[in-house]
Amino acid sequence: MRAVDLIEKKRNKEELSKEEISFLLNEYLKGNVPDYQMSAFLMATYFNDMTASELLEFTMIMRDSGDTVKFDDVNKFLVDKHSTGGVGDKVTVVLAPILSALGMGTTKLSGKGLGHTGGTIDKFEAIEGFKFSNTREEVVSIANKTGIGLMGYSDKIVPLDKKLYSLRDVTGTVPSIPLIASSIMSKKLAIQSDVIILDVKVGDGAFMKDISHAKELAKRMIEIGKGAGRQVKVVLSNMDEPLGYSIGNANEIVEAIETLKGNGPEDLKEVVYTIALLALKAKGEIKDLSEGKAKIDEIINNRTALEKLSQFITESGGNGNLVNDYTLLPQPKEVMEVFSEKEGYISKIKAEEIGKAAMIIGAGRATKEDVIDHAVGIKILKKVGDKVNKNEKIAEIYYNDSKNVENSKNMKSTDITAAMKMEQKNSTNPAGVSMEASGNISLILEPNLTMKMDLVIPFANNKLSMYVKDDYYYLQNPNDNQWTKQSSKGFAEQFKKAYAQSNALYDFLVKNIDKIDLKEKAGNYILTIKDFKEILKNESSVLDPTGKGLDGFEDMVISFTVDKKTFLPVNVTMTGTINEGPIKMNFSFDLKYSNINNVKEIIVPKEALEAKETLEVLEEQVKEAEKAQKDTKVDKK
Repeated sequence: MRAVDLIEKKRNKEELSKEEISFLLNEYLKGNVPDYQMSAFLMATYFNDMTASELLEFTMIMRDSGDTVKFDDVNKFLVDKHSTGGVGDKVTVVLAPILSALGMGTTKLSGKGLGHTGGTIDKFEAIEGFKFSNTREEVVSIANKTGIGLMGYSDKIVPLDKKLYSLRDVTGTVPSIPLIASSIMSKKLAIQSDVIILDVKVGDGAFMKDISHAKELAKRMIEIGKGAGRQVKVVLSNMDEPLGYSIGNANEIVEAIETLKGNGPEDLKEVVYTIALLALKAKGEIKDLSEGKAKIDEIINNRTALEKLSQFITESGGNGNLVNDYTLLPQPKEVMEVFSEKEGYISKIKAEEIGKAAMIIGAGRATKEDVIDHAVGIKILKKVGDKVNKNEKIAEIYYNDSKNVENSKNMKSTDITAAMKMEQKNSTNPAGVSMEASGNISLILEPNLTMKMDLVIPFANNKLSMYVKDDYYYLQNPNDNQWTKQSSKGFAEQFKKAYAQSNALYDFLVKNIDKIDLKEKAGNYILTIKDFKEILKNESSVLDPTGKGLDGFEDMVISFTVDKKTFLPVNVTMTGTINEGPIKMNFSFDLKYSNINNVKEIIVPKEALEAKETLEVLEEQVKEAEKAQKDTKVDKK
């Protein structure tokens, strides 16, 4: 049997036998099948799917690649709830104590957050002293005392999944539904439980963006569970907006506790209640989901569930008193308030981008190595459908480290490479005319403004050089290369004010956060605003009270690339169109930043420093003209 033969079978949409799947996966785990062959198999699976039989065998071999955990000595009906991940998802923190108060037990592996989705481990580790169980014995001990058994992931559990996921991540096969289903279910089947309840998030802030793919994933996971002899229930829950109001770790713990006190948001309560009712039905305590709601209300109202959470925190090394004293949780140093600029109704909340924003300020991880700041986060104050008044507060941003913010505002020096391109077309010249220019700029803003600019305009065959230093402009004539200088008194102060405003990216982006499309690439955040014309209108309303100064501009898009660690700019691009009657002009500008805060000195050429001032040159030119005029009169005489 050869790996290439199995790759070809999957490529040709032929079903693999149990023996063939076993051979491929086990040989890969041993290192006998190289990454490039397994990559080919994963891609073939991405395009051609798996049959129910293939998927079950694939999942079981994944499960059996490492340890399995049994809880025979926990005498409770065991519930393993799993979420596919979302923004503000604190369901486990609320659900586990409720299940315990209802006489059941939670036994599950819990993970850390990555990207814009949070992790249960990170939320509980916001509690000082809290330690997750790392062994079966620890989980059993705490589960027997509290009814809550949460365990961190171990490299010994489903090691094959970890190896395959790393490969999927770099081969573009992460979205494959059978591979997602096998990854999730292999870990669920490795842990003993009486029922597995899967919370499949659907929408903007979830991994599954649309309902059809979410339903397909749910179907495949139920098939796996049935084939493995396990009871599996699935809930599809909305992630087109954050779950609840709080995003971040410490503040999600607070919202979870408030929910256990009966004060939680309705969307969070609905998801938690639905899962708890499914657990009660799986246990056989109720026949219909409507029967159990009163049971849950009772253990919320009498604080039994809250007490279970407090007990679990205490047994795990934390201070259980924090359920009544939130100051025991990490507190942010700074709070930024966000206000609405207009009146209306909330039609959409970009859950994924809010999750990414929380990640940027430290509430999540861009990479597995990133360190979480448990105190920071975001609180949204409105939900979809809510009315908003002008200047009403709609969000709060909690952060600690203002260093990056200040960096973004206080750039002392930089080099900038600039490029401009304009293409003009009209009815008489449909081919159009293209004009380009490029330049290099060096700036020192502190302690005194110093600037150097070299501008090249190919279509005019011109090269312009300019310096600004010590209250003077120095300009080189491109025709004869001669230098002139002119007083620039007052310019430095005005320039620094304008530059500080234009360079305060953080404030600008926060102000317009609802209009930003956020992506991550190569250690940077890319923030794109497509309706930039409207923003410019608002920003320039003082200078242009009529709002008509930009009437000819169309399709304006601006994009900021910002270093995710420092918030300093990497580059800024802007594109758009100017339409003026028969003339249409497309334009683009690109600014690339480098050597930020490391430009040490800008030296003005000696011949520029020694040049005559423009006024002196003009006076000399006038004198020469007057002399020439006199000479002409003499000649005529």
